[in-house]
Amino acid sequence: MIAHRFPETLLAELPGNGPWHIEPVGEQLANRTWLVRSAEYQFFAKQFRYEEVFARDLQQVLALEYYVAEQHLGPEIIYVDTQHKIVVYEHLPNSIHELVTEHETKLRILARAVAGIHRLAPRVSQWSLRDRLYTYCDSLTETHPVIASNLRRDLKDYSHLLSHWEAGPQVFCHLDLSMDHLFLNPHLRIIDWEYAGYSHPAFDVAMTVVMNDLFEDEIEVFLEEFNNHAPFQVTRDELPDWIRLVALVNRIWFKVQENLQKEAV
Repeated sequence: MIAHRFPETLLAELPGNGPWHIEPVGEQLANRTWLVRSAEYQFFAKQFRYEEVFARDLQQVLALEYYVAEQHLGPEIIYVDTQHKIVVYEHLPNSIHELVTEHETKLRILARAVAGIHRLAPRVSQWSLRDRLYTYCDSLTETHPVIASNLRRDLKDYSHLLSHWEAGPQVFCHLDLSMDHLFLNPHLRIIDWEYAGYSHPAFDVAMTVVMNDLFEDEIEVFLEEFNNHAPFQVTRDELPDWIRLVALVNRIWFKVQENLQKEAV
């Protein structure tokens, strides 16, 4: 098991020669990430952790990431270390923040990105939001039984929204799309696909609104652009209920993160 260090034996599998400089660029419990660079090359490496807790399957994630790379929408996968669950990607320069200064233009690029993803049709396993949230609660039962019980009660209160999610329509969604995940090289490229899957389009829109902390006027711009390009329309009136569901999802997810943090100390 790797602690916080990148396994230097993996460097021999990468293109080019050293010396290599390895820099941690994020410390999330779900993943560990590094920037790996030499004078000639620059890569981004991610170690996937706690797959069972977060209801992820690395092989399915890889299949999806190969797909989006083939669509020229995601970064190329350079190497996979299955033993340590580390994936090395090409490093994408030119983030949207570096190249685009006008905020409204960024919003419209983000909206078109969400709409474009909704038109993709990769062959990936179906999943259940309801089941995933109850799996998160189950992971809290042993250490925090009261919190787990309260969250399950909240899930019952949101059962009608979960049923709406299940009733569809279902489109392919990123489900974690921040502006920080957008790059222009020169066309649009997107990173961090590990939570992507088929979902209700309004849930994905609500997740994007929350992820990017959009205000009312920003939501109007976003929805206008999104609805001009998306296969399914999302109205402003229906969005508050979906944002409430996203808030519950995030509350449960961060409780799981907090619990893992305490266990790791």
